[in-house]
Amino acid sequence: MQYVLDSSQMKEVDRYSIEEAGIPSLVLMERAALSVCAVVEEQVKTGAKVLSVCGTGNNGADALACARILSQRGYQTAVCLVGDREHATKEFDTQLSILEKLCVSIVTMDEINDYDIIIDGIFGIGLSRDVSGEYRRAVEWLNASDVPVVAVDIPSGVDASSGKILGTAVRAAYTVTFGYLKTGQVLYPGKTCCGELRVAECGFVTKAVERIPDKTFIYDREDLKRLPVRTQNSNKGTYGNVLVFAGSDNMSGAAYFSAKAAYCMGAGLVRVMTVRSNKEAIQILLPEAVLCFYDEVSKEELLEYVRRAGVIIMGPGLSTGKAAGKILYEIFALLFREDGEGRTKKKVILDADALNIIARDKRQDLLKDCIITPHLGEMARLTGAAVSEIKERLILTAKEFSENCHCICVLKDARSVVSDGKQVYLNSSGNSGMSTAGSGDVLTGIIGGLLAGGMDCFLGAVLGTYVHGLAGDAAREKLGEYFMKADDIADSIKNVIYR
Repeated sequence: MQYVLDSSQMKEVDRYSIEEAGIPSLVLMERAALSVCAVVEEQVKTGAKVLSVCGTGNNGADALACARILSQRGYQTAVCLVGDREHATKEFDTQLSILEKLCVSIVTMDEINDYDIIIDGIFGIGLSRDVSGEYRRAVEWLNASDVPVVAVDIPSGVDASSGKILGTAVRAAYTVTFGYLKTGQVLYPGKTCCGELRVAECGFVTKAVERIPDKTFIYDREDLKRLPVRTQNSNKGTYGNVLVFAGSDNMSGAAYFSAKAAYCMGAGLVRVMTVRSNKEAIQILLPEAVLCFYDEVSKEELLEYVRRAGVIIMGPGLSTGKAAGKILYEIFALLFREDGEGRTKKKVILDADALNIIARDKRQDLLKDCIITPHLGEMARLTGAAVSEIKERLILTAKEFSENCHCICVLKDARSVVSDGKQVYLNSSGNSGMSTAGSGDVLTGIIGGLLAGGMDCFLGAVLGTYVHGLAGDAAREKLGEYFMKADDIADSIKNVIYR
C-alpha cells in the first residue's frame, strides 16, 4: 500500500518537515535534485548537453540545483529562466547565485540550441491556474522539441490534485516525484503526461504524513497477501453462498460473468436468479451455477434463496422492467424485515440496473450498508450531476456520496475510486482493453467472491477492484487491448491470485 497525496496535503508534509521538524529546505532540495540527476545520468552519458527550464519558484530552484550537480559531474549544462525574477523564492535566488558563481550558462528562449535531454522545472504541485503567456510558450516549446524531458516533481501544467490539464502541460518522458505519489499523477489525463513515473525519497519526516487524516491510498502486488486464506479442512460451505440476481431477455452474459467471477474468486456456491430464457446459455457456459428464475419464483422460494445467501449481487443486465423492479424491492423487504432474531444481515452489492431502478424511483435510502459499483452514467443518474462534473471531481464525488448514503461506493472509470465516506482508495491497475461490455459484471463477481470468503465489505471492494484491474492487465499481456473481452478478464483471475 502506498499513500497518494493531493497538493494541499503534500504542502503540509513539506511545511511540517521544514518548520516543525527543522529540516532545512535546502537539504530537502538537494536530495530531490540528486534523484532527478540520477534519472538524467541513466539516459545520457557524461558530456551530454542538458538544459534546465526553470520557473522562479522552488520547483525551478530544484531544476537549478540539478544543473549545478550535473555540471560538476561533467555534463554541459545550461539554464533557461521563465518568469518574473522579482517574485522568485529565496531558495531560487540561493540556487541561482551558486550557478552564477560556477559560470553555468544562462540562456533565453530565443538562444536555446540543441540539447540531449531537458529538465522541466517550470511549475510544481502548487499550480492552480491555466498556463499562459511566456510560460505557455515554454511548455509548447518543450513539447515541440524532439528531446526527452524529465519533469521535476510533476509535469508543468498538470493539476497535482485532480490530474486536470491547466491549459497546456509538458509531456514528459520521465517524472521524478518527491516523497509520495500525487493524485494528479494517477488520475487521467495527468497520468498521460508523466511518462515513466518514479517516487524518490528526499527526506520528508514520516510523522508529517501520519498526521494527515483520511489519506488516499493505492495497492501494489504486495497487497495480494490480503486475499482470504483457504484451509485444508474445508468444504463449499466454508467459502460462502452467493446469490446473483441478474440478467434479462437477451442479456444472459451479465449474469454469467458475475457468477463466473465469483466462482473464480473462490466462492463455494453461486446461485443465479435470472429469467428462464437464459437457462440454456448459463447451463452450457457455467454448469457449476445453481439456477432459479425470477420471472416465476414464489415468495416462499425467494425467501429461502435470500436466507441461504451470505452475499447478494443485484443488477447486472437486469433491465428496469416491472418484473425486475418488483423482485428487487421484494429482496430489499426481506433484507430489512424484522424477525425474532433482529434485522437480517447480508453483504449486498448493487450494480447497473439495480442502481438505475433506485435512481429512477429516488430510493437512495436503500443504498445504506450496501456496496455500489456505478460507472459515470449510473452515478450521474444517482446524483443528478453531469458526467463531466463527476469526472472532474471523481474522488470527491465517491467520498461525498458514500458519506451521505452510508454505503461503500466503487466509482468506475479509467481510474476507479473506492470510498466508504472516510477512506479513499484510488485504483492503479487496469487498461483500456477493459472498456468492453461485461467488464463491470466481472468486477461485481470478484467482489462477491471475496466477501463470500469472509472479507469485510470495504476491504473486499478495494481488493476486488485491484484484482479486477490486474486480471485485465494479465489479459492484455496475452491478447492485447483490442482483442480482449470480459470473459478473458475472468479467465485471467487465476494468473493474478494463484500462489
